[in-house]
Amino acid sequence: MSREHRWRRRLSAVLPALVLTAFIVGPARAAYQASVDSNQTAFQPPCVGFTDSLPSKMLTAAKAAYGRLGFATGAFSGTAFTKAHTLSRTVSDWGYYVHSHGDYYYNPDGKRYSGFREDAGSCSQQVVYSKDIAAKRAGRAANLVVISTCHNGDSNTTMPAAFAIEKIKATGTAWNGPEFYLGYLGTTMTSSRSSSASGTPSPPTTGSARPSTSRISAGSPTATSEPTGGAATTATGSPARVAPRAPDVCRGADVRTVPFIARSISRGRVRLGALAGALGLAAVMTLANGAPGAAADPFQAGGPGSEAQPIHGPAAASAIGLAVRSAAALGLPVAAGRAANHVTDRFASTEYDEVTESDATGRLIALQRFDRGGRLLAAVRFGWTGDGGRRLADDDAARHRGEQLARAAFGAVPDGTARVLHGPSESGWTVSWERSAAGIPVRGDGIRIQLWPDGSIHSVSRAEHELAPAPAQPIAEAAARAAVDAQLGRWFTGVDRSEVTISAIQLAWTAPNDTFAPQLPDAPGSVLRLAWVATVATSGALAERLGGIELDIDAGDGSLIGGDVIR
Repeated sequence: MSREHRWRRRLSAVLPALVLTAFIVGPARAAYQASVDSNQTAFQPPCVGFTDSLPSKMLTAAKAAYGRLGFATGAFSGTAFTKAHTLSRTVSDWGYYVHSHGDYYYNPDGKRYSGFREDAGSCSQQVVYSKDIAAKRAGRAANLVVISTCHNGDSNTTMPAAFAIEKIKATGTAWNGPEFYLGYLGTTMTSSRSSSASGTPSPPTTGSARPSTSRISAGSPTATSEPTGGAATTATGSPARVAPRAPDVCRGADVRTVPFIARSISRGRVRLGALAGALGLAAVMTLANGAPGAAADPFQAGGPGSEAQPIHGPAAASAIGLAVRSAAALGLPVAAGRAANHVTDRFASTEYDEVTESDATGRLIALQRFDRGGRLLAAVRFGWTGDGGRRLADDDAARHRGEQLARAAFGAVPDGTARVLHGPSESGWTVSWERSAAGIPVRGDGIRIQLWPDGSIHSVSRAEHELAPAPAQPIAEAAARAAVDAQLGRWFTGVDRSEVTISAIQLAWTAPNDTFAPQLPDAPGSVLRLAWVATVATSGALAERLGGIELDIDAGDGSLIGGDVIR
C-alpha cells in the first residue's frame, strides 16, 4: 500500500466493515443474492505473526446485515474465498461485501486497476481486479456494494464502475436508487476502536482515509466523504440494466456506528438517497457517551447494535423541548413534526434520547441526541446544501463560525486552538477540538463541527468517554518500547522481524479492544485507559502483506490492551 495516506481511522470498526446491521420495511419480494467475502488468512499466522480478530467478526456482521436487508447471503473466507469463486458469484450478486487488502494493482495487460486480494487459504493471494468483475457483470448494476479495503474509495478508483454504479450525487427528493457503493479513501486501519463512539477521529498525520460513497452520495458535501469512481464512471446517464431489476430493499439500515439510520428511515418513506446521505454522515455523528456502561446487554458482531423505544408523555415533552431550543440556537430547519426515542446503544455501552425532526411531507430533515442530563450530544441536518448564503472566505472565517456554533451547542468554546479542514470539492469545512487530559490526547473525544461552504450547520457532535484512574507511576517510554519489541519478536521471526520497526510512540487515552484478542468483547471498552500507543511500520516483502500495525501498551503494567492493523 501507499504510505502517504496513513491515518488512524478512529471512527468505528468500521463503517464499511460492519456496514448495515440492517432491517427492511416489510419483506423483500424475492431472495436476491448477496455475497460476503472476508480475507482471514492474510491477517493470521503464518502470513503475519498475530491473529487479527476483526476479519472473522466482520464476516459474521456483514452476513447478518445483508440478511436483515432481505438478501439471500453467502459468506466466504479461507479456501472458499477465491478469485474464481468471487467472479462466479458476482454474475448473480445484487449485493457484495469484501474485507481484504486493496490497492491499485498492475494487470497482465500492463495497466493498473483497483482491486483486492482473495483469501484462498494461502499467503500468496491473487488479485481480483475491477476489470475482472466488470467483464463478468457486463454492465449489470448492483444494489449495495461495500468494499472494505484500502484505496477502493479513492476518487480515481475503477471499482464502482465494475458494479455499474455511477459517480453522481442525489439531491432533494430525486430518486437515484436503488444503488449504493461504499469504500475507503487512502489506507485505513480496521479495528479503529478507541474512539468508536466518537465523531471526532484522531487527527491524520500525512493524509486522510475516510469512508467514501458513490452513486447516491458520490459528491457528498460532507467533509468526510469524497466522490468515488474514475474515468469509467463519469457518465451521468443510468447504466444499462437487465431484467429483473432487484427491488428497493434498502429502505432501512442500522449501521453499527449510526444506529439511528434504520429507525429514522423505517418510520417514513425515505428513499435510498436519504439513506446514503445518512451513511455519509457516519463520520460526524457521535454515539453519545451520556451514560457509560448503561447498556446492559453486550454487543455481539452480527447482532443489533442498538434498540430504540418510543417515549411519550412528560419524558417526550422534555426531550422535544430540548430539541426545539437547540434547533433554534443552531439554525436547523424549522420542523413540522418531531418524535422522541430512548436508545440503548450496545456497541457504545450507553443510552441517550434521540429526537428526529421532519418537514410537512414527513421527510427527515434533522436529528438530535441528548444525554441523561439534557446535554446535547449530536445534531445533524440532512440534505445536500446549506442555506445558500455567501461562502466563508477562509480558515479563519470557518474557525470563527465553528466557535459560534460550539458556544450555541455546548455553552462554551473548547480550550485550545481549533483544527480547521477545508473539505474536498468545495464541500465545506470541518472545525474540531480534540480533548486532552493533563496534556495527553484522549483518542476520539472532543467536539467536531461540520459547516456547509456558506457557514450554515451540517452537524455538531461531542464525545467524552469516562477515563480510568491513571497509574500512580506510569512506565517510561523506554519500557513501553521494550514491551513492543518483545511482542514483535513473538509475532515476527527471521527476515520479517527486520521489516517491522517502531516509527512513533506516544501516550494517549485509548479504548481497550479485541484486535489481537478474539476472546474479548466485540465492542471496544467504554472506559479509556492510559496507554503508550506505538505505530509500527513495515517494509520489504512484509509490506506487501501488511501495511502496518498499532500496539496499545497499558501505561501501568505494560500489557497489550489493543491496537489496530493497516490493510
